Amino acid sequence: MAIKLISKNYYIFIILILILVYTKSSYATQGAFIGVSIWYNSLVPVLLPPLILLNLIQSLIHCKSNLPIIVLCALAGIPASVKTLSTLFINGKISNKAYKCLIIMLSNPSFSFLSTYIFILTSKKYTVSTLMILYPLVIVLLSSLLTTLIYWYINKPSDYYFSTTEISQTTDFTTAIEESISTSTTIILKILGYVVIFSTISELIKSLGNNMLTIIIQCYLEISCGILIILDNFNSPLISYSLICSLCAFGGLCGIFQCMSVIPKKLNISYSFFIKYKMLNALNAFSISYIVLKYLI
Repeated sequence: MAIKLISKNYYIFIILILILVYTKSSYATQGAFIGVSIWYNSLVPVLLPPLILLNLIQSLIHCKSNLPIIVLCALAGIPASVKTLSTLFINGKISNKAYKCLIIMLSNPSFSFLSTYIFILTSKKYTVSTLMILYPLVIVLLSSLLTTLIYWYINKPSDYYFSTTEISQTTDFTTAIEESISTSTTIILKILGYVVIFSTISELIKSLGNNMLTIIIQCYLEISCGILIILDNFNSPLISYSLICSLCAFGGLCGIFQCMSVIPKKLNISYSFFIKYKMLNALNAFSISYIVLKYLI
């Protein structure tokens, strides 16, 4: 019965979106255009290189320690980090509880997005110190660590482990790089689909009225558009930066769907699990940022 109810809700949502697409076609077109522009100009340069690098490393070498790959996951950001962690878990290199702890901790935007990209956007509106380039990154890392500790405390994992394997060459370089490019390109094209869908939904919601509720919903749909919306609608640096940090910690619904799309279904990671801890992460990020900036501004 629950499955049928969920399916009916999906159908109702899709029908409502289709009605809006046909009745608000100019907004839908604009949303799709914005989505493609963001994907091409912002996401491909940030996501494709680390995706190829992570896939290449996994194809070529099995290291004694998983630490270098986990560090690369943190640098690369979603969805590359989640895909790589899922592969480690499937290959038996990390336990189930370690896997869940790590995807809570590392399912964030890339370091370059959290630092350079956000700094460029915010510096156009506010006069900020160059030290602020690291501010969103530090806040998101702290909130992710806090959220992971909360998950750890609630679940008290007993099977937390990292296995080790000897270094071994697995395939030749040419084959590895071709497979890495192929896999990475598939993921990037999938991301394009999600960004276009959520950017279109964001514009359709905007067509219903420009009030605080629709603005907040738009912000948390897709992260790149959300940051621009926050900067356009909130003048206070205290509120703007705190909301941006919260949005980055949440990742946007689009980011959550991207992560879920690269997690094999057999791992049984549910949307409710992901959304629950990402919402907690967003709340932690907003609280930490608000408290810190309250004393700095």
